[in-house]
Amino acid sequence: MVMFSSLPFVFVTLTTSLWTIRASMFLRGISMAFAFVPLQACTYSTISRADTGRASAIYSTQRQASAALGVALLSTIFISREHHLLSSGVQDITAALSGYRLAFAASNVFALLGAICAYFMIHDEDAAATMVPR
Repeated sequence: MVMFSSLPFVFVTLTTSLWTIRASMFLRGISMAFAFVPLQACTYSTISRADTGRASAIYSTQRQASAALGVALLSTIFISREHHLLSSGVQDITAALSGYRLAFAASNVFALLGAICAYFMIHDEDAAATMVPR
């Protein structure tokens, strides 16, 4: 869902309405909830109650470090594209927009790769032993 909500940013132009961008950002923000809550539930599904505190700390640290790495990687893609186009004589705003669009395209590719990995690597039966019937 995050990938689909990020897709409109790949097609942003200089004439794109601010309301279109705002709506896309709103949908992207909402889709994050649909990504992070199941991810957190999946992460804790095989953790015993005694290890929940440590698992929570590790998960939070990993999430923050991954977010920082993702921002750094996408910023590098953005800046590299922008500098390449600027050195070719392209206007500043056009070069920046092209870098922006490429960075969002890359983020969509990363999201797709993550979805594929999750589909093949996460199984409900892995958590069955930790589920307590109510």
